Amino acid sequence: MSKTHDEAAASNKDDEDTGGGRDHTISFTVDTNPLTATAKKMTAAAILQLAGLDPETHYLVLVKGRKQDRLANDEIVNLHDDMTFVSGSTAPTPTS
Repeated sequence: MSKTHDEAAASNKDDEDTGGGRDHTISFTVDTNPLTATAKKMTAAAILQLAGLDPETHYLVLVKGRKQDRLANDEIVNLHDDMTFVSGSTAPTPTS
């Protein structure tokens, strides 16, 4: 079940504010760039922002072996070490 972006952002904020005993840093990659987070759950939009990408013009894809799952921006991701994500652009492709 997906939450609205505001609900997900509030949920992420609660996780960050309380700490909830989350001392473990989670390492993962977006577009081969290594990133870390202390929150165990983040929205796809928050992961894109952490990677320096605009969720309005990009989407996140979870890569598991040969399988790729496109994630909605409001989708909650349960983060684990060594997860791999790639991003895609929703901007129009220019033609020459």
